[in-house]
This record gives sequence, structure tokens and C-alpha cells, in this order.
Amino acid sequence: MRNKKSLVFSLISVLSPVFIVLFLIITLISDKYFLNRYQTNIFIGPFMFFLIIGWIIGLGTGIAALVFSIMRRKEGGKATGSLSMSILGIILNLLWLSGIVLAFPAWMGI
Repeated sequence: MRNKKSLVFSLISVLSPVFIVLFLIITLISDKYFLNRYQTNIFIGPFMFFLIIGWIIGLGTGIAALVFSIMRRKEGGKATGSLSMSILGIILNLLWLSGIVLAFPAWMGI
């Protein structure tokens, strides 16, 4: 059971930054369309929500998957796939977090 949990959590952790980038691309592509029609961009709300909450979810699930993988290895089972995916998910989410922190002064106009 822990192997399935760690695999699902590691997949969520890896896919979370991917969804953030997809929302960013959709928002940037659709921005010109909505600006030409004097409407607000309907994709900006989900993008801003997932920008803030998505990395928290990704980082939390990555850490949980890492813990479950280590527990699985201590029991004598194989967990190399989920272990490596959880580490990759943690790294991707920390990179995204550092990008948010570095871009924050630009958003504030400093």
C-alpha cells in the first residue's frame, strides 16, 4: 500500500510544476485575445491560484512520497522509481519556489 501511495504522491509532485507552466502558457497565449475584446482573461484566476497553492501541494506531496519510499525501503521492498520521482518533484518545486521569490520584487514594482 505504501508503494502505491508514494507513486501517486510522487506523480502529483512532478506534475504540479508542469501544470503551473501550462497555466502560464495558456494565460500568455490567451491574453492578446481577451485584450482585443475588452474582457478580462478568464485564465488569470486559476493561474494565480495554482501559482501560489500549486507549489505547496507539489512540495508537500514530494516530501510525503520521499518518506513513504524510505519507509518502503526499510521494510525491504523496492522503491527506487518512486524515490527518484519524489526527489525530482521536490527539486522542481523548489526551483519553482525560487523563481517566485526572485520574481516577487518585479511584481511589486521594486
